[in-house]
Amino acid sequence: MIRPLRVRHRRMIVLLAVALPLLVAAGLLARRPIPRMERLPEGLVSAAADSSAIGSPRVTSWDGGSLRASLRSGVDDARPVVSIELLQELERPDLLVYWSGDIDAVSEGVPGDAELLGRLAGRHPIVFELPVEASDSEGRLILYSPTHDEFVTSFRLPAPTVSADGESE
Repeated sequence: MIRPLRVRHRRMIVLLAVALPLLVAAGLLARRPIPRMERLPEGLVSAAADSSAIGSPRVTSWDGGSLRASLRSGVDDARPVVSIELLQELERPDLLVYWSGDIDAVSEGVPGDAELLGRLAGRHPIVFELPVEASDSEGRLILYSPTHDEFVTSFRLPAPTVSADGESE
């Protein structure tokens, strides 16, 4: 009884030793290529390039990083955008950027009314479209690290004001 089982197992091992590498190679050859993005989507490029800056860029530093934030008017009556560029590598991975209309609350957390704008990563400027409420009121950008479950920093963002002739003030 043991001998037939040993023979069967030997044949299965030899078959697997030949078949598994062939199956892995066939799977690697059959997979689709990874899609690459040659350019940013037009909406993001036009939002950053065609909008005009409102005020001077704001540089903010904290323990473990620094960034430059530029508030820009929206394109074609669109919502304003904020362009954020990291000035040094982050020590915390995957910071989340929130906007809050409550400018006086400097809490050690994200307020309940805060809106998530997106994830902050990489060395290239990232453009975030601000919520509708940001079109006519001041707000606060909040950086939060979900990995460490901690408030990182926040800074005030002025209200984008536009004069009657269409120029940003």
